[in-house]
Amino acid sequence: MIHFFREIDPEDTDTPVLPENWGFHSMENWEAPFTPFFMFRNAVRHGRVWATWAVRGGKRSIYGHNPAVCFTEMPIAAFLEAGAARARRGEAMSTFGLVFAKSGLHQIGARPVIYGLARFMD
Repeated sequence: MIHFFREIDPEDTDTPVLPENWGFHSMENWEAPFTPFFMFRNAVRHGRVWATWAVRGGKRSIYGHNPAVCFTEMPIAAFLEAGAARARRGEAMSTFGLVFAKSGLHQIGARPVIYGLARFMD
């Protein structure tokens, strides 16, 4: 399972609210927009991945009362290929990510996603 990082621009409507406990005081050389490498490095330095609402088009794409940490399940080579191609097209993906064993994630509460269309969620 892969959690990938994308560029984050605090001025963009698709940017999730950045956590107050993100530790801005401990980050060096940061400037917006935050690069995928910067986001990756921040997660490694803090030893955690923050749950967000996965905002797309100015709307939350996570339904429910709590934000979530999202993962993709694909071979690493396919992830690198897709990440590079989507980044070149300006899409919200990169080749920077953290890889976790599926069994380990399930042990700490991760569950499969139920995909649905937004028009059915209103």
